Amino acid sequence: MKDKLKTFGKLAAGGAVLIGFALLPVLFIKGGIWFSQTILPFMKRLSELTTVVVVLVLLPCAIFKRLRGFASIGLLVGSFVYGATLWLLAFLVTFQLWGWVALLIGMCFLGVGVVPIAMLAAVSKGEWPIFWSMVITLGFVIGARVFSYFLSNSFEKYRFEKSYSQGYAREMRNNGQVLEVEAETVDPKE
Repeated sequence: MKDKLKTFGKLAAGGAVLIGFALLPVLFIKGGIWFSQTILPFMKRLSELTTVVVVLVLLPCAIFKRLRGFASIGLLVGSFVYGATLWLLAFLVTFQLWGWVALLIGMCFLGVGVVPIAMLAAVSKGEWPIFWSMVITLGFVIGARVFSYFLSNSFEKYRFEKSYSQGYAREMRNNGQVLEVEAETVDPKE
């Protein structure tokens, strides 16, 4: 009798753990929906502020070679703000238009799958303003990251040329590989 009770207790504990694991995605999605609804208005405002900073501060800084490193970092941070806003919006759109199953499928693709599924859901339901809003935000994400990468490379080239002309260069980075460079010291009297 005692062995039967132990076996029953183990089965009951195993069943409880199994049910807990089955409920974990549901709790994650419920929490994610609450979090998205709570934080999305703040993220939209932050995205608007980021756009103002990008246009009024970072793009003018990108004109000057010395400030391209600063502009590059700022644009990269801005792309993450845009990306987080897009993901939160896509999370809510997917859930509201297509429900739990589509949201779970999107989450199975490392969470990134929520964005294309939300776009498909918006198109299928005729929610064109939401679709175009997500497309434009995705364009901001990609555009900010690409331009940030361009500015970073341009700044590194400027730094290398400046240090090489002053005789300080000892190495040059090219696609992550360090190439040794010998530099001659420039005599300022010449």
